[in-house]
Amino acid sequence: MNESDYRLVEVGPDRAEEYWGIVQWSFGAPSSPAEVERRRRSLDWSRTVGCETCAGTGPGRLVAVSTSWRFDLPVPGGRTPAAGLTWVGVHPERRRQGLLRALIARHLADCARRGEPVSVLTAAEAPIYPRFGYGQAIDRVELTIPSRAGLISLPGSERIAVELVDAEAERWSDQVESIHQQAGQGPWARPGWVPCVTSGMVEEHFEDLPEHRGQAETLKLALAYREGRPSGYAFFQRTPKWVHGRAVGAAQINELVALDPLSAHALWERMLDLDLVEQVTSPLHLPVDDPILDWLVDPRCAQPRWGDAVWLRLVDLPAAWAARRLSAPVDLVLEVTDQLIEANAGRWRLVGGPDRTSLTRTDQAPDLSLDIKELGRLYLGGGSVGALAQAGLITASDRSDPAALARLDAACHHWLAPGLTRLF
Repeated sequence: MNESDYRLVEVGPDRAEEYWGIVQWSFGAPSSPAEVERRRRSLDWSRTVGCETCAGTGPGRLVAVSTSWRFDLPVPGGRTPAAGLTWVGVHPERRRQGLLRALIARHLADCARRGEPVSVLTAAEAPIYPRFGYGQAIDRVELTIPSRAGLISLPGSERIAVELVDAEAERWSDQVESIHQQAGQGPWARPGWVPCVTSGMVEEHFEDLPEHRGQAETLKLALAYREGRPSGYAFFQRTPKWVHGRAVGAAQINELVALDPLSAHALWERMLDLDLVEQVTSPLHLPVDDPILDWLVDPRCAQPRWGDAVWLRLVDLPAAWAARRLSAPVDLVLEVTDQLIEANAGRWRLVGGPDRTSLTRTDQAPDLSLDIKELGRLYLGGGSVGALAQAGLITASDRSDPAALARLDAACHHWLAPGLTRLF
């Protein structure tokens, strides 16, 4: 970025319309006044930054923007402050001038200053963020399941009551958010589970703007109750279609969260038994070990599509690894490369297990060498050290002996796959 042409500035809510103008140019999706107003409430304006043209002493024209939220992110065995980077965009006529790199550098510096050792994002385009040290930390699967597909029985799920209602935020948002928050706590919380941190983020999950709905019905909500207490929910919409007098409609599940297996099973059974529907599409960001994959009598019918969900960037290595726990005892020296954050580069001794973890500087010879991206891929407990080594992305000092690779894999792997239910 040429500092004589552009400058980084903090952006406040008074520039919301200008901000969303850049977002519209970047993502090619028009926003209605109602959507702009809701998104104004969804952002944390204290964390919103832009690049503007230099125009004397007054404000210039915004040409690139980014913002983030502060999350309390579940990680294996603990939690850590994390910055959720979002709505990053550059006006198309200003591309390839270093503006994105300047925004990312500012974001990472802000993370360090705020004590957020991790940055996470969901990417509109996958090739962009590895250039800045982000690794693919959460995988996802999306399923298209025939309606009435058989599920194995789960004794007790028949006692779960499921109510179908219109998705009215005024009536149901507190109940939905309570379930989502509970699902992100305790030993069954998936690493990477992102909560809502502003009122606008809560509203976003009830959003049902006519210009986005197309031919689908208004947004619906399935609510599960176990022994009279709320225990799960699913947002969904059906799109009707008739061929030669036969209903061949489709249903899209936007989000499905449950506090226990019985409630999740009951919700899936109800979603697969909707009237006038021939197929049901799962949420886009279904965890790769979601129980529906084990409940389907015929898993081949699900037509899975795999992809990336969350990219993670380690900002402060010692702080990030102190926040999480390891699944097995380990004592290894890692040589880490990092092109953007010099403080991360070099040799680190990883020592820890189920009770504590530390990453400290060392001069010892490395057991393994890898880039910051690959360390980010392992941080939430997903990924495979062996697969990365086979791809040449992790190298062992003694390639003929994979013991160090096996020890790192056993230590980093989490027993529950990391997951995300909500885009951010």
